[in-house]
Amino acid sequence: MKITFINLILITLLMQGFFNKSLAQSDVSTEGTSKIGYGARIGLTSSAFTNYEDTVFSEFGAGVSISAFGTYQINDMFFVSAELSYINRKAVNINQGIIFNTESPLFSAEYISESKTNIVLHNIETAIKINGYLPTGDKNFKPRIFIGNSLGYIFKANAITERTYVMDNIATVSKYNVTERFKAIDDAFILGCGADINMDTFEITVDLDYKFGLCNINNVQGYAPFSSNTLELMVGVKF
Repeated sequence: MKITFINLILITLLMQGFFNKSLAQSDVSTEGTSKIGYGARIGLTSSAFTNYEDTVFSEFGAGVSISAFGTYQINDMFFVSAELSYINRKAVNINQGIIFNTESPLFSAEYISESKTNIVLHNIETAIKINGYLPTGDKNFKPRIFIGNSLGYIFKANAITERTYVMDNIATVSKYNVTERFKAIDDAFILGCGADINMDTFEITVDLDYKFGLCNINNVQGYAPFSSNTLELMVGVKF
């Protein structure tokens, strides 16, 4: 099911009903602080390919992410963040039949005993998140939850294939540019949690989120659709 910004607004209103009641008994306040913030994050990703029936087409592989972000404080409990990121997504040991003709001699020749392929996607991504603080009463440690939507552009995709040969049992590694086999646009729903730690002149931010792929990124006609799902752990600073 597609998640739209209307969905985000409705979920936010539900969250606000809970937080209003809780924060009425809490002394956490943003009064006297700047409504606009900015910062940067860096972290690790773990990605895999699945389809809409939750069929897994790969194992999770590790990648990296780096981003710059800005925030606007709506009130004591909510702020909106906008983010621009470079994300390196790696899917390990994919089902080769989702983007390749596995009857090709490159994969099925009699002299090949085993063939494994990893995919590395290079993405530029924008994201909008609605963040809500949890009512702890601590001004120096502020846990939060967030939801959002991201729109990514896949500008490069590489396939790294390892083949083991029957005669000498030697493995070779080949790298292919397979960008044309992936659609350029990738859309995802974001759900996560995090915390802001006050360091007087800046804040340390820690975020853990999961991005649920909403669209088919397979550009090979007649082959099974799949999306990219990603778990991210990010650490950054906010001013």
